[in-house]
Amino acid sequence: MNPQLNNLQVYCINLARAKDRRNSMQKKLDALGLAYELLDATDERIQLNTEEIKLIGEHNLPKYKKEISPGETGCLMSHLRCYQKLLETGDSYALILEDDASLSPDFVPVLKGVLNASKRWDLISLGYIVGGGPPPYIGKDLFPLSFMRAERLVIPTDKLKIKCDYHIGSVAANIFASHCYIISRNGSKFMLKNFNNLILSIDSLFNQLAIPSRLALFPEIAYQPISVNKGDLHGDGDIKYPQGIGVIPPFRKDMGILEKIFRIITRISPVWIHRMKRTLFVLFFKRPPSYYRNLLTSIFRRKI
Repeated sequence: MNPQLNNLQVYCINLARAKDRRNSMQKKLDALGLAYELLDATDERIQLNTEEIKLIGEHNLPKYKKEISPGETGCLMSHLRCYQKLLETGDSYALILEDDASLSPDFVPVLKGVLNASKRWDLISLGYIVGGGPPPYIGKDLFPLSFMRAERLVIPTDKLKIKCDYHIGSVAANIFASHCYIISRNGSKFMLKNFNNLILSIDSLFNQLAIPSRLALFPEIAYQPISVNKGDLHGDGDIKYPQGIGVIPPFRKDMGILEKIFRIITRISPVWIHRMKRTLFVLFFKRPPSYYRNLLTSIFRRKI
């Protein structure tokens, strides 16, 4: 076990039937010297158990089955159970991993730098995909972080196999994927309290629920194989800037009137308006547009 990370709780989510993935992730984590706990993922294709039905609410099950796929429901439940488990311990935060995550060879030293940054945060994304759309005019070299609210991590260069600068800062865009992130006790409480306000996949909830203090690492140190034109978006140890490939999920069918208006306007606006909008948020705001849109329209959204 890595002595400098001996207080870090690591939960690795794995489907019981995915034995190859389990063995692969165990080898990766053992090689990094990280202590971890394997958690059996919820396999919604089989059936939710009594505790999971109680967590999600039996009266909500038909709505979840209608709005999101069984795999997304199972993934959501698996992450929520990790949050419950964290709150049952005395730990301040936990690293959540999915069993198909590929980890950078510099994962441990960069992770130490992230934890030593000692900012107040509820969630830090260590791997993600940037939502579709053009980058801003200003600050594009650090996008999706707000370069006005980002800082360079202090990591001894002799500890890094891949020489590059890492930054941590406020998220200024919609970013997706949930294969590797750190969440605090406060972040866990927030997610467990609010996840039922919207019926979305776990990574979309990170955007739409407007988590109070959400940060991200740039560039990423964890990747998830995603098929794009029969190819992989990321590979093992492939340190690159975020690719900017991704599709923003559709809103709920019962979105509020202000959300509908916003969606129509942004669909018909030219690219330069999108870039200008992102530039404004990068320069003057801490959050992506979805954060403020959610706060503004929450009173119009029907609760499930």
